[in-house]
Amino acid sequence: MEAGSLHAGNPWPMAAVNDLLALNWGAIDFLSRVKMDNGLACETVHPIKGCASTGLAFASSAGFLAHAICWRMKGKNEFFS
Repeated sequence: MEAGSLHAGNPWPMAAVNDLLALNWGAIDFLSRVKMDNGLACETVHPIKGCASTGLAFASSAGFLAHAICWRMKGKNEFFS
């Protein structure tokens, strides 16, 4: 489960993005389990259900997540196949 913040106490997908950039593979597990906002990045997810709680269709989070995945997986063809 990823960290929340004082602003939003539920698990925070952007914390998983930080983990990806820090080479922490636990982020992949978290991101593969949460539904977010119909597959789009959101601000927070429900801690039990894994669905979006706040910040639906959070565009800046989606861009940051896409950047982190591409950066982390650069040269790892098995991820993209």
